Amino acid sequence: MKTINMLMKRLVILILLAAIPSFAFAGTIKYTSATSQEGVSIAFRIGLDDDGTINQVVVETNAYNRAAIASTTEGTLTIPSSVVYNGQTHVVTGIGNKAFYYCNRLTSIVIPSPVTVIEGEAFRGCSGLTSIVIPENVTIINSNAFSECRNLQSITIP
Repeated sequence: MKTINMLMKRLVILILLAAIPSFAFAGTIKYTSATSQEGVSIAFRIGLDDDGTINQVVVETNAYNRAAIASTTEGTLTIPSSVVYNGQTHVVTGIGNKAFYYCNRLTSIVIPSPVTVIEGEAFRGCSGLTSIVIPENVTIINSNAFSECRNLQSITIP
C-alpha cells in the first residue's frame, strides 16, 4: 500500500510540474502592444515581480491577438525586439504558448535575437510558413512549437 501511495504522490507531482508554463513567476501580469514593421499590432504580456521589476516580455497568447494577426497578416511578420511599458523600453524575451496558432497566411516570421524561449504550439498550424530562422539566444523550444506547419521547408537553428 505504501508503494501505491508513493507512486500516486509522484504522479501528482509530475502532473503539477507539467502544468507549469515555461515563464512561470510570482507577481503580476500586465499587457501592452507594439507594432511590427509591417504595421501589425502585436500584444505582449509583461511579467512583473512582486517588487514591480519586469522579469519577462512575451508575445501574448490571447484569442483576440491570434485572430487579429491571422486575419490581417499575410507574408512576413517581424516581431519587435522591444516594447514600451510605462515609458520604458523592455526587451522581448519569448514567444508565448499558441501566440501564432493557426496563422496560416504567414509565410515567414522574423524572431528578434533577444528571444530565449518559444513556448509550446507557438506556431502550430501555420501551414503557410515555409522557413524560419531561430535566433542564437533561443535555448528552449517547447513541444509542438511548429506542429502542423506542413509547408515548412527549412528551419535554421544555430
